[in-house]
Amino acid sequence: IETYEQLTEKEASIVPEETLNRLRDLNAAYFMIGEIQNVKKVEYTDSYLEALQNARENYDHLTPSQQALISNYADLVAAEADYSAIDSVVQLIKGIGNLSYGAESKGKIDAARAGYNALTDEQKARFPSSWLKQLANYEKAYSVLEKINTIGSLDDTSSCKARIQDARESYNELSGDVKKLINSNSLKPLVDAETAIKVIEKIANIGKLQYNYQSKALMEEARRAYSELTDDQKLLVSNYQVLTKDETDYNAVHSVVNLINNLGTPRYGQEYKDKLQAARAAYDALTQDQKDIFPSDLLAKLVDYEAVYETLEKIHSIGNNPQDAQDARDAYEGLTEEQKVLVDASEYGYLVSAESRNFNSESESRVMITIYYTIAVTMLVAGALSLFLLLFSRRNKEEENKGASKTMAVGGLSSLMIFASQYLNPQYITLYILAGAAVIAWIAVIVILIARKKKAK
Repeated sequence: IETYEQLTEKEASIVPEETLNRLRDLNAAYFMIGEIQNVKKVEYTDSYLEALQNARENYDHLTPSQQALISNYADLVAAEADYSAIDSVVQLIKGIGNLSYGAESKGKIDAARAGYNALTDEQKARFPSSWLKQLANYEKAYSVLEKINTIGSLDDTSSCKARIQDARESYNELSGDVKKLINSNSLKPLVDAETAIKVIEKIANIGKLQYNYQSKALMEEARRAYSELTDDQKLLVSNYQVLTKDETDYNAVHSVVNLINNLGTPRYGQEYKDKLQAARAAYDALTQDQKDIFPSDLLAKLVDYEAVYETLEKIHSIGNNPQDAQDARDAYEGLTEEQKVLVDASEYGYLVSAESRNFNSESESRVMITIYYTIAVTMLVAGALSLFLLLFSRRNKEEENKGASKTMAVGGLSSLMIFASQYLNPQYITLYILAGAAVIAWIAVIVILIARKKKAK
């Protein structure tokens, strides 16, 4: 072409038109072949894409005869196909966007990896390393998200703790670029689980509840830790009900302990009795679990106070009946040595004084009972004799009536006095029988006398 252009007009006119056109086609094909050769080696860059697009545009502008001369056109087509395949995978990686745990992100990552795996070896060799690294970063980040979101329930402390530790270690091993792909919301389940598991362990450390300082301190520590959790973290504490039950049981026992400790030395009176009954009622209202941790020494203390107060009631109920004093003495002697120490000296003095009074009264009572027995027997014998005389004696009836009337008055009055003097005390039943028999005898005498008077008229 350069030689042709150097010809004179006359010389150029000699060249046939067909030859000139052929020359022009060969020249265009030459440059097109070179342009395609330059884009044969695919590169995923903006400059390469521009060169590839220019090559396609220039080829499309060639005449059919010129296009027929392009011997490496297949290289252009192959370069376009390779670039398109590589670009489609890059777009899939770009489309992953913000990473989150779920089917959407997982599907995008899997699609991008599948697209890359479908590339030919030549296309993989031309694939930009930066985007391949980005795909790998997404996969690493999502793998950690899977571990975080499969920690699951914290019921089984040992196994879930291992899963938490595995997720944390996997996250810590990530590079800074990969960690940037996991936002704070995605990391939150791991942080929540790590925080909640510590509270779960504090609650578990309480162990079998006891009513002592150690159990109380462990409960308070667990409660403080739980109160510092967020609402979401509190929901993860699987053994929280254990803490609330332990607190309830401990507080219930503590309230009863205070009631017992506030009783003080037993004193006879309604105020103390009310306090003692309140303490007993509070203890009886405890659940079995609460009773199981109740201090045995405090329960023994309550029992001692009850036994002592029962004795005090018997002491203060001593009346004129000697048996009351004996019952009070028996109750006192039935106390243990530790319980006797709780009986105030004044209360014991009251018992001794009452026993002394009852002893004197009992001595006097024995004398009177002897007299009453004598009178009852005498009146019974007199009544029987009077009845016998009325029935079988031949003495003047008027004299009999007068004598019987006098004796009857004395005997009947004496028998009634015997009844009235003892107020029908059960321990004097024999005396009552004798007096009763005397009364019956004298009633019979009265009946006979009345009958005879009527007959005499």
